[in-house]
Amino acid sequence: MKIILSIFLAFFLSACGAKLSLPKEVDLTQEQMKDLNLTYDWYKSYDNAKLNEFLNFVLLNNSDINIARKTLLSALARADLIDYDLYPTLSGNLGFGVDKDLNSGKQSKNFNHSLNLSYELDIYGKLRDSASASEFSAKASAYDLENLKISMINTALNDVFELAYFNDVDKLLRAYLSNLEQMKELYSYKYKLGKIEELDLLNIEQSLLRAKQNLLSNDQNRNLLIKNLQDLLAKQEGFAYIEYFKTLSLNDFKTLSPDFNIPLKALAYRADVRSKLNNLKSAFKDYSSMQKSILPSISLGGALSGSDKKIDDSFKFEILSGNVKISLPFLDYGRVKQNIKISQFTYEQLLISYEQALQSAMNEFALNYKDYQSNTLLLQNLQSINIKQELITKAYYEKYILGKSELKDYLDANNTLNSTQQEFLRARFNLLKTINSYYQITALSFNDENLEFPKY
Repeated sequence: MKIILSIFLAFFLSACGAKLSLPKEVDLTQEQMKDLNLTYDWYKSYDNAKLNEFLNFVLLNNSDINIARKTLLSALARADLIDYDLYPTLSGNLGFGVDKDLNSGKQSKNFNHSLNLSYELDIYGKLRDSASASEFSAKASAYDLENLKISMINTALNDVFELAYFNDVDKLLRAYLSNLEQMKELYSYKYKLGKIEELDLLNIEQSLLRAKQNLLSNDQNRNLLIKNLQDLLAKQEGFAYIEYFKTLSLNDFKTLSPDFNIPLKALAYRADVRSKLNNLKSAFKDYSSMQKSILPSISLGGALSGSDKKIDDSFKFEILSGNVKISLPFLDYGRVKQNIKISQFTYEQLLISYEQALQSAMNEFALNYKDYQSNTLLLQNLQSINIKQELITKAYYEKYILGKSELKDYLDANNTLNSTQQEFLRARFNLLKTINSYYQITALSFNDENLEFPKY
């Protein structure tokens, strides 16, 4: 009989779903992770106390992060709720009834109360699998929160760098505008003397108008960036940090040195990849639980009850009863099979999502390495151009002082220097962003210790 039953159950299990397995996980030892020297709080390497305070304020008060915290709390509450299915369920009821004999008109009252206890035996581990699925889902939400925090740090840092960039550009544009105003005075004087054509004067006036337009555009961009920083902070109490950043220059931030000599498999420990993996594990456990839902289940029930015409006597609970209930869900084979299929497809979708997240992480790392090389070389080249242009500008100035060159030549050289300095600033900002992206890409979590599990 046992053999027949085993064959019967095996048939149903095999008929209702494919055999799924979790992908092999990357396994790095704690010592190997320490050797990589990768951290979530890379921003502290800039040695700026105000910057650290600002980012801590963002992590604590940002609205998107706090919404993610609430999502995590909901996931934790659901996991705890499902855990209760592993334990007996206690319930009770209070009852009062009235009967009336329609012939004699007599009435009788009856009070009945009971305490009930029910428990489903987890014979095949179905309930445990369901609870495990919820636990993995909650852990995935915790990694989602961690990934969002890392992303917010990246965004906030880039915004601070860009504000410093706009601050520097503002100074250069004002200096450029001052040069053009001097050139306009010079050209106006020459035009009156008949030494230049009106077209030359119109060209310099056009350049002056464009410079004013660039200054206004830079100011608009700066104001938009300040608004974005205010949105990140969420609370007005943090706006004082922005006033501090308004005074900074890109020179106030040192250039960090990223180490690209890390194994690509370590990227499997990124928060976004770990989130996908835990969602996949949750789906795997859910599939396992759903497969077992076709098997017979046994529930035990017990009750302690009392019934009497008098309310006081009805609470004596003198009647003890018990029952055993065997459920046969395989009789509804079609419905159960479809639910198992749905669970299987969900797992397969999440498997593709996990594999894509892992591949995308490696692609991001490779692209970041190329960007870092390109931006570093570009910055070095622009630095050389700036040095040479400074020498050229200085030479024209000395020639002008000696009367061997016109003021116009010196001002032209100075304007060219101003333009190359703006290009250099842009390249420096892009390099800082690239380095910042490196630390976001390589923010790894070896275990769950870094995860935030808020209390509720």
